[in-house]
Amino acid sequence: HPTAVIDPEAELGSNVYVGPYCVISKGAKIGNNCVLEGSVWIGEDVKVGDNCLLEPGVILYDGITTGSRCIFHANAIIGCDGFGFMPDSQIGIRRIPQIGTVVIGDDVEIGCETCIDKATFGETKIGRGVKIDAHVKIGHNAVVGDFSILVAKVGVAGSSTIGRGVTMAAQSGGANHAVIGDGCTVAGRSGVFSDIPAGSVVSGFPAREHKKDLRIQAAIGHLPEIEKEVRSLAKSVKKLEEQCD
Repeated sequence: HPTAVIDPEAELGSNVYVGPYCVISKGAKIGNNCVLEGSVWIGEDVKVGDNCLLEPGVILYDGITTGSRCIFHANAIIGCDGFGFMPDSQIGIRRIPQIGTVVIGDDVEIGCETCIDKATFGETKIGRGVKIDAHVKIGHNAVVGDFSILVAKVGVAGSSTIGRGVTMAAQSGGANHAVIGDGCTVAGRSGVFSDIPAGSVVSGFPAREHKKDLRIQAAIGHLPEIEKEVRSLAKSVKKLEEQCD
C-alpha cells in the first residue's frame, strides 16, 4: 500500500502483502506469502517466517523471531518490556532494563490484545503449535511448551515454565518460577503457586488436585449446617462439664 513505510534495509519475501500504514523497520525480514493487513509495526531485525498472517494493529518489537504459518490476531503485542522493577533506597523503585527477546515456533496462533513480554535477558519462548486466546499475558522469560493451549485471560508470570500439551482454561494463572508439567490441565480461574507434576488435573485457588478441590467445594456448601452442629455440640459439651463439676 502506498501509505506503508518500508526501510530500504528490510527484506520482503515473494508474494508479500503490506497493507495501509504498516511500518517495516531496518533489518527486518518478512517471509514468503505473508500478509500484513494494516497498521502493523515490525521493529528492527524482526524475522517473520513464511505464510504468516498479521491482522491490524499487531506489533512485533525489535529482534523478535517467529516461525512459519503463524497467525497474530488484531492488536497482539509481542516483545514489549517485561515488568521488571526492584526497590531502591534512593529513588524508591528502580527500573530493570529488559534486553532479551521472544522466539515463537511454527504454527502458533495468538489472540487479540494478547501481550508477550521479551525476556529480561535471553528468550521468552513460545513452542510449536501453541494456541493462545485473546487477552492473555505471558511474562518475561516464560516458556510455553509445544501444542499447549492458553484460553482467554490466562496470566503466566515471569520465568514460569508451561510444559508440552498443557491446557490452561480461562482466567487461570501461574506464579513466578512455577513449573506446570507436560499434559497438565489447569481449570478455569485456578491459581498455580507451586510446581505441578506431569499429567495432573488441578483446580481451585490455590490450585490443588481436582478431585480434592471438588470435595472442598462441596464441603464449603455445607458450612452453615456444620456451624450449627458444632455450636450444638459445644453447648452439649459445656453442659456435661458443668454436671461433672
